[in-house]
Amino acid sequence: MTKAKDFFSEVRRRKVLKATVIYAAIAWVAIQVVVAVFPTLGLPDWITRLIVILILAGLPVAVVLSWIFDVNPDKLRLDVTGDSTETVPKLVQDFGALIDIPAPTPASAIIGRSLEIDEVTTTLRTDIRLATITGPGGTGKTRLAVEVAKELKDDFPGGFAFVQLSPVTDPAMVMTTIARVLDVHEAEGRSDLIGIATLVGERRVLFILDNFEQVIDAAPDVSELLAACPNLKILVTSRAPLRIAGEREFNLHPLATPNGIVSVADLMKISSVELFVDRASMARAG
Repeated sequence: MTKAKDFFSEVRRRKVLKATVIYAAIAWVAIQVVVAVFPTLGLPDWITRLIVILILAGLPVAVVLSWIFDVNPDKLRLDVTGDSTETVPKLVQDFGALIDIPAPTPASAIIGRSLEIDEVTTTLRTDIRLATITGPGGTGKTRLAVEVAKELKDDFPGGFAFVQLSPVTDPAMVMTTIARVLDVHEAEGRSDLIGIATLVGERRVLFILDNFEQVIDAAPDVSELLAACPNLKILVTSRAPLRIAGEREFNLHPLATPNGIVSVADLMKISSVELFVDRASMARAG
């Protein structure tokens, strides 16, 4: 019973039924067009029958492909971001892409961190697969990670996943939390880490693990996950580094503050002052 439940859960996650229904609807329309139009073109009846048979034969193929490649109909979208001279939108399909788990949408612009954004972004475009943004609370580690993810949106066709770990206090629950965010269902005899690795496979995916400091003992699990997924990269925010092989740490310092007496014009050039004025203006507007 458990195996049957796991099977149907996987069918539901992979959207096999949805893909089947969509193909069946398209096939029905195509058959109606073929039956109505082909005879008027003077084509032999056997050609019409052959086309209909091929369309019907495509149904089981669509079912198999939707299972094997994890093809998600929700990933069909109109790509209108290409050449502005292109008047007809292009249909794009992300084969095997993870359903994106977006990071929180910031309510304001990031200030004074352009160099840090460039540094972390550039690093994650190299062969470095684990980057950790460290620093005391309130320095903007999460905000920086979100901006880095925005910069890397075209570098990870497999998708992104933002995992908030602040409510988690047990290191043993880190992989379980990630699995839940990714909607990886439990399976008898399979660990959460293996479930995640099975889903990610060889896709180019970026995980953002936010607030890792209180579950730092889960660092070996992160190392094992990276070993299991050759194209996975992980961006961590934490008050302390994970201290595992391959990690690149970025220590985020608080923004600079005024030193001595300066003019108002010079004062407004200081990032911490600019940030304070920006947030004060937002609070006043609210």
